[in-house]
Amino acid sequence: MMTHLTEKHDQSLNRPRKAGARFLSVLAAVICFAALCVPTLPAKAETQQLSCIFGDPGFEKELTWNIPYADGMFSQSAETYHHDLAQVSLGLALSAFRENFDKNPHFIADNHVIDYLTEAGFSEFESTDYDQTPSLQTVATVIGSKEMTDAEGPFTLIAVGVSGGGYSHEWLSNFTVGNADRHVGFNRAAQNVEGRILLYMTSRRISGRIKLWISGYSRAAAISNIVGADMTDYGPFGAENTFVYTFATPRTTKEVNLATYRNIFNIIGKTDVVPMVPMAEWGFRRYGNDLFLPAQETDTDFPIRFARASKVFEKLTGIALWNNPEVNHRLRNVLSCLLELCPDADAYTKYLEGVVKDMWTNRTIVGMVGNLISVLSNQEMLNEKNQGAADVLVNLVVNSGIDLVGQMGSIRMKWNEAAGTIANMAHEHQPSTYLSWLFSSDDPAEIFTDRREYQRIVVVGDVNFSCFCFTGQMMFLKTIGFDGEIRVLNEEGFDSADIFMARNDKSNVAVVPRDGLPYTVEILTKDGTATLNYLHYNVETLKPVEAWYADVVDKDDFYLSLSGIDLFDVDDDLEGLGEELGLDIDELELEELRLLDLGTYEGKIDASTSFLERLDKLSMIRLSRVGLLNIVVIAPSVLLALIILILVLAIRHHRKKKKHKVAPQVTYPD
Repeated sequence: MMTHLTEKHDQSLNRPRKAGARFLSVLAAVICFAALCVPTLPAKAETQQLSCIFGDPGFEKELTWNIPYADGMFSQSAETYHHDLAQVSLGLALSAFRENFDKNPHFIADNHVIDYLTEAGFSEFESTDYDQTPSLQTVATVIGSKEMTDAEGPFTLIAVGVSGGGYSHEWLSNFTVGNADRHVGFNRAAQNVEGRILLYMTSRRISGRIKLWISGYSRAAAISNIVGADMTDYGPFGAENTFVYTFATPRTTKEVNLATYRNIFNIIGKTDVVPMVPMAEWGFRRYGNDLFLPAQETDTDFPIRFARASKVFEKLTGIALWNNPEVNHRLRNVLSCLLELCPDADAYTKYLEGVVKDMWTNRTIVGMVGNLISVLSNQEMLNEKNQGAADVLVNLVVNSGIDLVGQMGSIRMKWNEAAGTIANMAHEHQPSTYLSWLFSSDDPAEIFTDRREYQRIVVVGDVNFSCFCFTGQMMFLKTIGFDGEIRVLNEEGFDSADIFMARNDKSNVAVVPRDGLPYTVEILTKDGTATLNYLHYNVETLKPVEAWYADVVDKDDFYLSLSGIDLFDVDDDLEGLGEELGLDIDELELEELRLLDLGTYEGKIDASTSFLERLDKLSMIRLSRVGLLNIVVIAPSVLLALIILILVLAIRHHRKKKKHKVAPQVTYPD
């Protein structure tokens, strides 16, 4: 009886267990059915931090920045810009820098890029040329790979880091422009990299779905730009699987179908001179899409964007970010002079390429001066049209040297004493500058701008020089008084504007964006005379869009609109502004303003060498190429003759003194 009851009790306990088992079985069947019906989604990529370590030539030390990375960045089409991938690509480009070979030839600097890619899960590394002495024939690269999965299934991602810093005599290939459809030096290096990628795939038997990721900075950016175009056209990847991000990219090609490479993104500093070469006037462009960083010259809202980048720069380097429009203009003018001397790539190859290469390898003062002399005395290259450019080039080089040594001149106005000469003169090309802009926001619209035009006005004379913008609701004014003091007035929420203005002796400079706002320049003269020089620039070309000058006589004051509209009378709403700033602002009749009408004034000229000569107003001294030849050749001869004369006189004096010297008397003991 007891046994029967126990069995019955056990059966009653098992009923819910059996019911639960049946429920779980049904649930499992439903889950399996759902799994068969619903496509498999890739696991959500986990974000991790990669350590980007690179040597910044401007600071001569290693800098470190942490960059977020996730495999999911490569699950999207390469033909769309992705800001997080651009940031990671900059980390790859900077990590691939060599140690400065000239200072440390025994250091093999592929460890930073290998560590960077290892943190991201890459392996199977192939390092090339990092252990070689940099030369015209070398280009250092690291290639690695990683197995990944996206919505379409598994694929292999091949990453290529190209060295864009510390490469010493690899620079020689930068100067080898040639006269083909592509920059010869960059193309030769790109072909080497392409061969390494294909060999890497073959040696490791990589097949199936493959994607390529390549990035570079400066010279390496130009190489990556070409590799990206070739691999898009001829490689096994296709545009949607070839991820190309380049930074501070020089121009690479004369081909015309560049916009078809929608998967190539070139991030360019507007006032960085490196992306200005080879010259656009020679027909050179870049493959893909150019994205431009802000510049004070072109963007009225530059201070807002600049403030965000400055926070990053200070965290990265320990000092505040800065910019220097006068340094930018000096460097641009050097290129403008070279363009006048060599109006096409053929002339450059014939007359300047060898000289530039020798100046790079023979970087002594004597060697550089000797090469400069050879250029300025080359009668085959110089002619009536471009000989003035040689004089301007001498002034630019000599006066820049004087400014640097004497710590004076206009280029010192925005000088950062906490940074060295290289960091100041090449600030727009420094990797730390690019990194600060790229990490200043996660929204590309807050970083990149498409405004590419600006105006530079130089007024020579004893004047009160003002620049203002007044739109009814917003006002901005900046002025250089007769006393040379620069004053600023911002009202009604328009304090984002920061126009660059400077004075050197009686030369007054204003750099004004041409971004649609109605900027106006006002000049008040003491003696009724002034010379107004005007340049309208586009950052993508060296020759001005428009250039003219006006010699003003017997005019106490005049106004010039810089917004692309006709000159206009001063608005009544500006009454009272003069009192606040201590200026005398009077209304003028329109007839008086016709003197400076851009379309009719007889002083309007084309962008030419003669205008370069006129615009060289900020020079501390005036020196022609003939004067430089005299200084370099005659001055040493005169100095040597003077030294010889002094030696001769000294010897004669010594002999004369010895001749008249009385012999000492000797007393002998008894």
